[in-house]
Amino acid sequence: MSKNYLDTADFRYQALTTLAKDWTSPYTGILHKKGAIVEFSAITKYTSKQLISFPIPNASAMYLKLSFQLFKESQEGLDKVEAKKKEGEEVTHVGDITDFYDLLEKRLASIIFAYTALEVFANQTIPDKYVYEKIREDDRCKETYTKEQAERWVSLDEKLSDLLPNVLSLKTPKGKRIWDKYKKLKKLRDRLIHPKSKDLHSTGKDDASIWNIISAKNLDNPALIAKEVISYFVDGLAEKPRWFTKLPF
Repeated sequence: MSKNYLDTADFRYQALTTLAKDWTSPYTGILHKKGAIVEFSAITKYTSKQLISFPIPNASAMYLKLSFQLFKESQEGLDKVEAKKKEGEEVTHVGDITDFYDLLEKRLASIIFAYTALEVFANQTIPDKYVYEKIREDDRCKETYTKEQAERWVSLDEKLSDLLPNVLSLKTPKGKRIWDKYKKLKKLRDRLIHPKSKDLHSTGKDDASIWNIISAKNLDNPALIAKEVISYFVDGLAEKPRWFTKLPF
């Protein structure tokens, strides 16, 4: 495959780089020409007798695409409900509850996938040899984290507000409009992942239940929020990731 292939390949395809000069693989003896694409491939076990090989995709791109598509489909479903509204009527009955439950599921999944896209992006952006240092909250000592430790033990809030700005020489997004959007997305995602009984009940049109929030027409598309947050950090990269520049939304 040549570099030109990257112009038309699926946006989720994660090419790592292209060869700067001809290279012969010491394992296969195959000559790869300058400009050939360098990629990671996966070999998975489909059955005991069949393996499947494919180029590894970018996970953030996949989660964002899922989030965007599911939200779009859910909004189309809600638009159909809105179209049933009769003049002077305040309450519109959904009709087919199966279709309505389906669109609620898509709404829930869209929020969760958007947040997951941010988690994946933050972890992948931490350099392999990077060591994150910070003063412990009680000021008694300094804590250090390897990439693997930071991925596991540092919260996404801290990765976005402190760790990644340090890695990319950016100002913290805290205090900016995009940070407020991120916090609202996080709060909603947390309520979905760790629901309380009160979150799942609805007593009226003005309560703060999950159902009231996710079915509102003015709910922002979670994928677009996640994309905007990622864009803030992409601006600090020496080269923008191919998958991000080719997002179809």
